[in-house]
Amino acid sequence: MKIVAEDMNELRSLERKRASDMSPYVAICYITFGVFLLILRVLYKMLIPMMTEAAKQIAGAGMGRATIVNIDAERMKMILSHCGIIQGICFPVW
Repeated sequence: MKIVAEDMNELRSLERKRASDMSPYVAICYITFGVFLLILRVLYKMLIPMMTEAAKQIAGAGMGRATIVNIDAERMKMILSHCGIIQGICFPVW
């Protein structure tokens, strides 16, 4: 019985050590996800409106073989929202 008790105590201490070793990595994952959401918000609020305004101003213009087309702002916003949702669901912390 003494051997079993010592093994159980060692298992518990190993689990505690593993949890304490993993906590910085979990914090880094949460911080990274927050930065990802912040970047999505900046794109959502600043870049997409600027892109649509620029596309309206120079609609139909082209440079060489590249042409400027209208940008569907709502579709871009939907794609960014889906990116955030997918990243949140598939968050690699378990």
